[in-house]
Amino acid sequence: MYPSFHHSAVGFYSYLAIAFSRNDHIHTNGASGGMVSALLTYMLKEKIIDGAIVTVMGKAPQHSLGATECCHPALLASAIIATSEDEIIKSQKSKYCPVPVGEILNSVRAKNGCYAFVGLPCHILALRKWQNFDKKMGELIPFSLGLFCSRTPNFHATKHLLYNRKIASEDVIQLDYRAGGKNLGYMIIKLRNGEIKKIPHLSFDYWGYMFYKYFMPYRCYLCPDKLASLSDISFGDNWTGTGDHPHGTSTVVVRKPEMLTIINEMTRKELICMREISLQALISSQDLANKAQIAPRKRLLIYSVCIRLNMVIYNCTQIQDRIQSKHF
Repeated sequence: MYPSFHHSAVGFYSYLAIAFSRNDHIHTNGASGGMVSALLTYMLKEKIIDGAIVTVMGKAPQHSLGATECCHPALLASAIIATSEDEIIKSQKSKYCPVPVGEILNSVRAKNGCYAFVGLPCHILALRKWQNFDKKMGELIPFSLGLFCSRTPNFHATKHLLYNRKIASEDVIQLDYRAGGKNLGYMIIKLRNGEIKKIPHLSFDYWGYMFYKYFMPYRCYLCPDKLASLSDISFGDNWTGTGDHPHGTSTVVVRKPEMLTIINEMTRKELICMREISLQALISSQDLANKAQIAPRKRLLIYSVCIRLNMVIYNCTQIQDRIQSKHF
């Protein structure tokens, strides 16, 4: 059994690392190290899971959240149940717009099997609350992969950027918020006339100012959970300044010991490259020392303890059976 530690800004964790996928296609197609896709494809191949709940661009959600009133379908994102490596790879890269991930969960509940869930901290929180009163959801989704998040712009952020660049939304056939570069990269916009627009990540009308300062849901400013502390394992960009790679690397916070078993097996099989980092390196690189919302974090800590206790009831037996069947 691996030790478990706790820090108010990080949550419970078993291991901290920077890592990247050794699969060049997965690595170069991802936003940073390709670690989420590498983990999901491995779990799928090893039959640890039957599918993964992920997000894809270019697919309108069932519930628009006001999206269809201001955005062309190519600019929208929605959740799918990925059951193949191709579907997982199509879900790569960041999506800087609202995504109603929860709407897919009713479809999952009607199924049998074992699924992994990929989401932002608020998505993970919603899933945990559902699992707290619905045992079946705990059994169906015993794996949650969290994504680091500072805030998520609303749809008007993208609409403003297109307007500022004199691009009509109906002319867009594909949009990638992060592609074509190490870590930050570019927003890549493909137009109907074959033209491709590349917008550097730190442009004024992108994350250099407008996406960062405006178009934010009020709740994002109150969020105490940048690192998805209620997940089983969480991922983000590597800003430690060490262990870099031309195509980028990911920061990994392993929380559930069972996930560390899987990650270590992937390292042994040379599917990923991983190196441990210190707690201080994580805190300083993610600027967590300046995010001291003490009261919300206390509530989050209490809730995370309750979640851990409930996971013992709902998930651990199934997870252990799945992992031990692979002789890890």
